[in-house]
Amino acid sequence: MAKQTVGARIADLLHAEQVEAIFCIPDPGDFLIQARAQELGIKLIAPRHESAGVHMADGLARVSGRPQVAIAGMGPGVANLVPGVACAWIESIPVNGLGGQRVTSTVSAVRHGRFPFIPQLRMFQPITKYTAGIDGAHRVYQVIHQALRHSVNATPRPAYAQVSTARVPPRAAFPPPP
Repeated sequence: MAKQTVGARIADLLHAEQVEAIFCIPDPGDFLIQARAQELGIKLIAPRHESAGVHMADGLARVSGRPQVAIAGMGPGVANLVPGVACAWIESIPVNGLGGQRVTSTVSAVRHGRFPFIPQLRMFQPITKYTAGIDGAHRVYQVIHQALRHSVNATPRPAYAQVSTARVPPRAAFPPPP
């Protein structure tokens, strides 16, 4: 098993699932996903706003019939995915949101606005078919695969996956993508 970053592994899994584009505002937190995605030939499309990115992913999913992905930075960036994901829920479109999250101890810490923290999984549960967090390298395949499968099985609906940045190691050994 080769060691790679979690971001690279996520990009490999999206490529294996035939995701043709990722809609995201360039962000240092997502750089490793974006760099590997470009190597694999996945198009990176940078909208001016996260909400616009979800609507763009929605449009591509409607045309292609395959699930598409919108990525947002933690906190307010992820909150901006909600309007587009809600529309995709109502219209039964397989759009997948992906966002980062700080450790949950941030919820109780008083940081005076230094760390944006929003309980993101709870925001997405009513408007997604599948919502889960990646809290370790062992869950990357399971969560990404399940999100993409759930978004297209039976009635298509959005899914959301969250990467807990403090709990996921920078590099891990993964088996080859299926």
